[in-house]
Amino acid sequence: MVKQQCAYIIEDDVDLGNGFAAIIKNIGLNTKVIHDGQEAWDKLMEYAPDVVVLDMHLPNVSGTDILNLIRSNANLSETRVVVISADPVMVAESNRIANYALLKPVKMQQLVKVVKRLSER
Repeated sequence: MVKQQCAYIIEDDVDLGNGFAAIIKNIGLNTKVIHDGQEAWDKLMEYAPDVVVLDMHLPNVSGTDILNLIRSNANLSETRVVVISADPVMVAESNRIANYALLKPVKMQQLVKVVKRLSER
């Protein structure tokens, strides 16, 4: 039996996070929506998802810290990361570390395309 892939949606905007989760679920991934940086940190220490959609501006622990955690933790080495931010400088900087970086407002079809591509690796 093939393990269904999992995506964490780490986004403090509840509606946006739930919207991202709904479209990602439609392409066949299990999803978990997390609205707080500290909760994201804790969940990433418990389980390594296949894909993370990561907002960079989060309460309690920043998206930058979360991204650095993912990249520095051997248990998360296979996790692919899509950074989303309304800050073009943050997107440009994150693109060096993340698998992909998107500027908000994110077109849903663009997010689907990126997550689908990353989940097929």
